[in-house]
Amino acid sequence: MVASAISRVKRAASGLAPLVVLVSLLLSGCGETSIFNAAAPLASHVTIPYSIGGSGTTTAGLTALNGRDGNDAWHAATGEPSTNFQPLMVNGIVYTESGTAQASSLVAVRASDGHTLWKAPMPNPNFTIASDGVVVLAQAKANGLFALDAATGALRWRLDQPATDPVYVKDGIAAATITDAQGQGAHLAVYQEEDGAPLWQLTYAPPAGINHSTVYTSESNETLAYAARTGKELWHSEIAGDLVGVNDQSVLISGSQHVASLDAATGLTLWDVPVEFDGWIGIVQTPTVVYGAHNDSVIALSFTNGTPTTLSSEFSNYTVTQITEVQGVVFAMLAGGPESSKPARVAALDATTGRVYWQRDVQEILFLVNSVQV
Repeated sequence: MVASAISRVKRAASGLAPLVVLVSLLLSGCGETSIFNAAAPLASHVTIPYSIGGSGTTTAGLTALNGRDGNDAWHAATGEPSTNFQPLMVNGIVYTESGTAQASSLVAVRASDGHTLWKAPMPNPNFTIASDGVVVLAQAKANGLFALDAATGALRWRLDQPATDPVYVKDGIAAATITDAQGQGAHLAVYQEEDGAPLWQLTYAPPAGINHSTVYTSESNETLAYAARTGKELWHSEIAGDLVGVNDQSVLISGSQHVASLDAATGLTLWDVPVEFDGWIGIVQTPTVVYGAHNDSVIALSFTNGTPTTLSSEFSNYTVTQITEVQGVVFAMLAGGPESSKPARVAALDATTGRVYWQRDVQEILFLVNSVQV
């Protein structure tokens, strides 16, 4: 569980106007600190949901901050999620785990107001999911692979094959990490999203990504592309690093001391820059900018050529543990060191300049909801 805070914010980048702290106060009844500089340019209904853990706590479930100012927006008492379960948000719907000592469910919650849309039972806790807004694909370990309708929660199909992390689904393709009954022999298997019909598989289970026509995998020393429907190898590149982002234009690789963008169709290197991203955090891609994080910094690179943009916000003595982006605002979850007793903090940044709009301490936070681009 993340338990941390940041105590100050440096100026975001050279040439930026200094940050002026207008308000620093305790939120009534919460014991939490909020620092407000300016309202983020978001509509009032835009929320930033996050999951809350804590055994036995009455607040376990989903909570949301107002994206404009960081104030409380809503709380959905969906139950305690597993500590490794990261909720997803697709097309304004959050998919999360509802856990109790007796049962576990997959729950869909409307992001604007926290209203529960549907709940579907799962055979065991500690499952993980992927969604493209059409299907929610869930692996349930020994109980197999489940594909649920994203709008209703109805079961579309199930495969009675043991599965584990991770799973992927997008543009008609579902991919899962399949094992034997003992959890051994993990390999990547690709299916039709519509009905679970098998398409092809690999003999191993590399990290993967999917766009509308291709499945990409990465290992320590190469990236490969396979035709989504047939599994035919299309290209490979000997760029070393972790696959951290895929869209129809490029494949992003984060390696030791560098980030590279490969052409999604050919594998040719579009750019390779000496910037380090923390690969386990992942990245956020927009049509013009790639956002990543390293240690105490949120970093922005041009999608076209990899050059750093003006955003480079540093949070001294703290670590950026997760980032997401909503309509031109970057949200970062920040953590202190293992000895820190302070809570985690969520910060809202201007995605162009790095200016910090607001910051908010959050007790018992597990994850920001990951906003999936479809």
